[in-house]
Amino acid sequence: MSLQKIQNFLKEHQQDILEFWVEGRYVNYIRTINRNNGLITMIKVIGYKIASEEEMGGKTFLLEKIEHGYEDYSDKLILLYDTFIKIFPENKQHFLLQMSNYLMDDRDNIYRILNFTNSHYQTVHWIINLEWFYDNLNMVEHEVNRLHVTICKKTEQMYEKFIENYVNFMNKPEHDVQIVQRVWHRYKEQNTIFMNGKKLYLDIAKLENNIKREYLEMDSFHTTTSFNFNESLRKSHEKKELRKKLSNLMQIRHKAMKELNIHWNLSYHILLEFLFFITEITVILSRFHTLFVELENMIPPSIKD
Repeated sequence: MSLQKIQNFLKEHQQDILEFWVEGRYVNYIRTINRNNGLITMIKVIGYKIASEEEMGGKTFLLEKIEHGYEDYSDKLILLYDTFIKIFPENKQHFLLQMSNYLMDDRDNIYRILNFTNSHYQTVHWIINLEWFYDNLNMVEHEVNRLHVTICKKTEQMYEKFIENYVNFMNKPEHDVQIVQRVWHRYKEQNTIFMNGKKLYLDIAKLENNIKREYLEMDSFHTTTSFNFNESLRKSHEKKELRKKLSNLMQIRHKAMKELNIHWNLSYHILLEFLFFITEITVILSRFHTLFVELENMIPPSIKD
């Protein structure tokens, strides 16, 4: 399959391309924003032998698979991956984990991102196989939205359950609990920023589509209808103005895409760290409770009373 063919296919199905992820000569993943719902997806195209090109119409990240025995990534990459899988086992096939310049599909497929330099970066990429995308065009938006909503809802449920236990455990709850709550509020604020950015992007994309439709209708009408000189001049001016509007909107949409991508990634960065913290502290709290009960059992019942 050619690169041009896949680009046209994605464009026809309302996908704006953000990034290409390339291993060797071929594209492994294409990251897109859906113009109808503003959600970001990583489309897996491994096996289709889509050759990369110097200019592909999106940012390009270069991947190098890490061979067994040459692992140089942080242990936290595996810990974050295991934490996410433990909490969302049903989504194991639907995500890639990125931490710094490493991309993890599963334990056997970890890549080094050769041209990525942000050492504090971590996020989750929702992944859809190209074949599934093609066979389920009418379900893509629903499925990606369902995954996102499921993650956000489960995270909120975990927070609400955790914070009560954490308050009861701490000797000085005010300060430490406030820290947890402040991080949670930051996550919620970041989600709000993302939702506002998503609305802006969708409004721009909708307006751009409407103007594009108007331009094409005018162009078609202009080529099939005879006008006098003045009328032709007026129609040409109107088309020129529409082209100018389209050009401006395209620039604004690209800027909105970049902003939306930043806030999506930051939201999942906080979510990953938060889930890791809750999971680790919950294990500690559970272990503490068990140890305390065992210690308490050393006291004879008559003394307890």
